Amino acid sequence: GSRLASRADLVVSNSHAGARHHVEHAGYPEATMKVVPNGIDTEQFQPDPEAGAEFREAWKIPASATVIGMVGRIDPMKGYELFLEVAAGTDHHFACIGSGPAEYCRRMKERANQLGLGERLAWIPVQDNMTTVYAALDLLTSCSTGGEGFSNVVAEAMACGTPCVVTDTGDSAEIVGSLGAVVHPGEPAALAAAWRQVLDDPPAPALLRRSIEERYSLDRMVDKTERLLAGLIDHG
Repeated sequence: GSRLASRADLVVSNSHAGARHHVEHAGYPEATMKVVPNGIDTEQFQPDPEAGAEFREAWKIPASATVIGMVGRIDPMKGYELFLEVAAGTDHHFACIGSGPAEYCRRMKERANQLGLGERLAWIPVQDNMTTVYAALDLLTSCSTGGEGFSNVVAEAMACGTPCVVTDTGDSAEIVGSLGAVVHPGEPAALAAAWRQVLDDPPAPALLRRSIEERYSLDRMVDKTERLLAGLIDHG
């Protein structure tokens, strides 16, 4: 890829983090590297409190509980060890939605039991309708230690009106902006404080959704892509 990139008129990355990585570590030419963030289908991902309530009932999560969720593959880079450690120090309920290698999943479930999370933590497999998942959460958190690009999960949750607390990896901080909280990876006290901060004073769902509509809609992604391609034709 790095050898061929120098012969390309345009190289498109879906994240600023990905573009920086390829320029700084893979020898891609900065001049032809452009960023077009992923587009979020805001018609599909939108607030749906009724669906969220049904999801909680289906997974035996109390309707009155405050629920913090992790969405994504169950993998060491996603920071599950940190998530479980911080979760154990609260009285909230939690949901991990995703799948991963059987042995690692077993270890994480065993660790959760050791920490006393018990029935306060639901392990939920990959879901077809993610809107219901985001609608069921009071807060979505990403605890990744690195290796992220553009986090679709964070943007989708915000489009559904769900606030987010994220670690500063990939483009997560840019996606959240001022409408959530960002902490350094691997800092449990900072993560716990950020959860409390956002839960105590959550941003309005309409503001979260508007932020995604204005910056990361499908139409915006298509428009940026078309303009970049048209620029090549104009200068051809």
